[in-house]
Amino acid sequence: MAGTVTSASGIGHFRTRFDGDGINATFTITHNLGWSYLIVQVWDEDTLEQVLVDIDAATVDTVVITFAVVPSADKNYIVHIIAPQN
Repeated sequence: MAGTVTSASGIGHFRTRFDGDGINATFTITHNLGWSYLIVQVWDEDTLEQVLVDIDAATVDTVVITFAVVPSADKNYIVHIIAPQN
């Protein structure tokens, strides 16, 4: 996977931080929530603004985040993923 990932997860919710690397525009995030119907938001950690990205729920346990422009190596992001509860 491109980027550095550290994570904290809970039931139906997953949050992780990852870094741009100046090379890749696509990052695969493993959330292990077991669900494809998700709410996914990406935030710029420095500006605290939401970042518009393409999101693909690749499997029930991963999402692929694609930026329109390759993020620089000094950019840090936080992704929040929420799965519906039964």
